[in-house]
Amino acid sequence: MDIKQYQWKNRVLLQNSHPQSKMQWSFFEKRKEENQDRQLILLQFESKNELGALKQSFNKDEFKMLLIGKDGSVKKTYLKPTPMDEIYEVIDSMPMRQEEMKSKQGNL
Repeated sequence: MDIKQYQWKNRVLLQNSHPQSKMQWSFFEKRKEENQDRQLILLQFESKNELGALKQSFNKDEFKMLLIGKDGSVKKTYLKPTPMDEIYEVIDSMPMRQEEMKSKQGNL
């Protein structure tokens, strides 16, 4: 998995393979339109080796999810499944997202 392919196109929620991951998928799937508006995708990785340049420590026995901005940097780390509203709050506070929302309002 190469996260760089999403840089400048998408925001990424990257979660490890853990039993609680199913709960996060459920949260995510229920909010498709809002995820599309924020250009947010959810990916799952199986091993630390798949992370490439993202030097993160992962314990396969614990849930972990990263919010990666369009610039490719880690914006926030989550250690438990998180309601989408909490994630949207972080995304919507990002300068690039603020610009997207202003631009969208100007096109209405």
